[in-house]
Amino acid sequence: GVESTTRRRDPAIFAWKVIDSQVDLHTVDIPDDGRVFLAWRATDLGDGMWNYEFAVQNLNSDRAIGSFAVMLPSGYSADNLGFHDVRYHSGEPYDGTDWATSLNSNSVEWATDTYVDNEDANALRWGTLYNFRFDASVPPSGLSDVDLGLFKPGTPDYVTVTINDSPLFVGDMNCDGSVNSFDIDPFVMALTDPAGYEAAYPDCDRSLADINGDGEVNSFDIDPFVSLLTGN
Repeated sequence: GVESTTRRRDPAIFAWKVIDSQVDLHTVDIPDDGRVFLAWRATDLGDGMWNYEFAVQNLNSDRAIGSFAVMLPSGYSADNLGFHDVRYHSGEPYDGTDWATSLNSNSVEWATDTYVDNEDANALRWGTLYNFRFDASVPPSGLSDVDLGLFKPGTPDYVTVTINDSPLFVGDMNCDGSVNSFDIDPFVMALTDPAGYEAAYPDCDRSLADINGDGEVNSFDIDPFVSLLTGN
């Protein structure tokens, strides 16, 4: 007979990781409240670009989620922002307006109206799952934290989910956690000898030499790299 794909007693978001081993799943406990789950996946689009898909499921948090922000390394931005929520119907009082998006100097963010402005705003409530997506030239190793803003007033205002314990930073070409003079030689190697760089630094990511974020590692990254080193 055909094996059933139905999974009982697990939150729905768990199914994504079951069918795709590249999905990273995190359990998030809201202090004195409830639990939500966050899952994400990166897809290499080629030419230095990546697509990011995030899903958040509220298992039993009464305070609910009112905003979602992904921190980006300095110098990077995002485009092709997408959002998917639930469709309220049958007399539900909640406002189904899509969350507003904003691009900041170090993050991409989605948010619904605040609780003070609208108690029936489109918060991510019990038993619902929302999706957030975007494209960016930053590799997955460059992402570090996601902030989940809580909708109902209380303490804390938000919780931070660390999705990479040891994120790699743009310009950190030897992957020691900082950008300094020790990165000069590997940066030059990344520009002039890609295969040699990947062999010498197998745990690093050559795309971290794309300092200007144009999707390519080339001579146009030299001046921005010097600026990183000097702080100018």
